[in-house]
Amino acid sequence: MIRVMQLGLGEIGLSTIESVLAQPKHMKLVAAVDVNPSIIGKPLREFMRGRKRGLIPPPIRITGSIKDALKSAGKVDVAIMTTGSRTVDVKATIDALADAGIHVVSSCEELSWPALRAPREAKLIDARAKKSGIAVLGTGVNPGFAMDAFAAACTGVCNNVKAIRVIRSLDASKRRYQLQKKVGAGMTVAAVKALIKKNAIGHVGLAESAAMIAAALGWRLTKLDERFEPVVADHKVSSEHFTVLPGQVRGMRMTAVGTIGKRRVIDLELTMALDADTFDEVIVDSDPAIVVRTKTGFPGDTSTANLLANCARLLGENGLQPGLNTMLDVLKLRSVGV
Repeated sequence: MIRVMQLGLGEIGLSTIESVLAQPKHMKLVAAVDVNPSIIGKPLREFMRGRKRGLIPPPIRITGSIKDALKSAGKVDVAIMTTGSRTVDVKATIDALADAGIHVVSSCEELSWPALRAPREAKLIDARAKKSGIAVLGTGVNPGFAMDAFAAACTGVCNNVKAIRVIRSLDASKRRYQLQKKVGAGMTVAAVKALIKKNAIGHVGLAESAAMIAAALGWRLTKLDERFEPVVADHKVSSEHFTVLPGQVRGMRMTAVGTIGKRRVIDLELTMALDADTFDEVIVDSDPAIVVRTKTGFPGDTSTANLLANCARLLGENGLQPGLNTMLDVLKLRSVGV
């Protein structure tokens, strides 16, 4: 039985706990940690009461630190982290877990391909994990699966990939408040553009997805360009949290383009907006050329929680080598780029 610690009790963290609880023959939740002083010491069952899936957590109390969690839980095999989007912000926690001999799977977006923006921290995490004999993995539905690892795996039926395009679109009105806010729902165009200039709004991880695909197919990009732009409503749209009038922002469209010289080899497009279509599509220019499209899309929060739980089980079974891993170490089959 794999003993699991959950760090971070926001919506993704709680959904991940439910995904762990749904696999009782394989995993057991033994600790729950959050730094919010208002919930430290509360019974986890009480904190999760009333959730839709109705899964009953074990009779443990929420602790405020890894040290306190280990005192009450004893042995822990894997920690699932749903805190932080930047590698530099989660490194200290990963170091503490590595020193305790605990495998780590994290939803940190940058950690899906940390060599892109945090190469120094990535090398330090890798070295410490290897020294401690534990595996570290960053994953999630996006980045970590839909627009990178899954797309690369789709090329496994292809040969000589010339270019790849991945499109992900989701109706943000059906998603949680934090995501709708993150894509600027209800804001003015000017306000969103100002935040884009400050890198203070939008999705983290699209460039990481492009870099992962390039590495998977053996391409050395000469340029990687990431751009964000607001999606403006032309009619009134609404969600549980926002009402957006014509002329206001209903979401964002983000792109990442990877080129080799003048040749465009990677083209990623992510739209997250109220009233947008929902689908995922992978288009591969290769032999043969293929188009893979989901009718439902990969549901964001649920898919991320399930990925974290399933990867935690993989790490608990010692399914990855010690060190800093990526989803290319999990989904290894792919073609080669030309």
